[in-house]
Amino acid sequence: MNKKLIAIAVAGAFSAPMAAQAADVSGFAQIDWTLANDNAACTVATFENCETQFSVHEAEVDFENNGVRVDIDTVNGGGDINVEQANFTTALGAWNLTAGLFNSGLTADSQDIVDMAFASNSLVFDLYDGAGLTNVAGLAFSGMAGPANVTVALVNDPTVNPGATGTATVAGDKANAVVVAASGSVMEGLDIGVSMVSAEADDLTDVIVSYTMDALTAGLDYMTSDAVDAYSVTVGYDLGNGINVKARIDNAELTSGYKTDTTTLHVGYHLADNIEIALENYDYSEDNSANDYSTTVVDLVATF
Repeated sequence: MNKKLIAIAVAGAFSAPMAAQAADVSGFAQIDWTLANDNAACTVATFENCETQFSVHEAEVDFENNGVRVDIDTVNGGGDINVEQANFTTALGAWNLTAGLFNSGLTADSQDIVDMAFASNSLVFDLYDGAGLTNVAGLAFSGMAGPANVTVALVNDPTVNPGATGTATVAGDKANAVVVAASGSVMEGLDIGVSMVSAEADDLTDVIVSYTMDALTAGLDYMTSDAVDAYSVTVGYDLGNGINVKARIDNAELTSGYKTDTTTLHVGYHLADNIEIALENYDYSEDNSANDYSTTVVDLVATF
């Protein structure tokens, strides 16, 4: 989107009817400063920025009113403005119906920095994102079934590539994927979640275990599919006075045996109620050692 169109979009937002302006508005800005990076392929258009460079990794404005939600963002400092979510939620008896484009929430990690435990995403999240399962379009029914929070969804299948040569699909093929997820607390401080996606090209299962005891947090996110198995193990400790430390170890292995490993160390500090600064080191390695790299960033996140 060019600058003129962006200006028109912004002007339109400020000139919206009073009813729209009455919506709850929130958002955030994420600014990264790369201190060190030995990734030879680094570019300022990706999270693996070149050394000494600053970037606005993501900026987002969210609007919500009367069950309708629209999230607008720009990612990786690009000029394009994206519609991340556009949906409505309404009650159907004891359950809720959500329709439109929405975040799937299928892994322990999240898409938006304000919901992430680290400045970078886990390998499990990256695999779901690569499969097109971060944001999905369709219908979702959610509610309580006994002690469990249950979601059942029918969404457009992102694993189908219509018209792609060399694939099992043919031109014009389209399909839907079925998503079933359940989560709940099994004891004080211990939560478990399970999700399953039945898609045309692959079936994915994800299991999330999280544990909290006072200032200590720990978690496991394990996913398996026909193509890959992966896990993410995290541990964190709140030192008080706005300071927290966290560590994450990830591994992914293709059915062919090809492996990827990452290690992440994170120290965060709350500068203010709505501003957090973090120092994070991310090490990436895979069987092809030529692609190994390490990057250290200062991550600043401000919310409103």
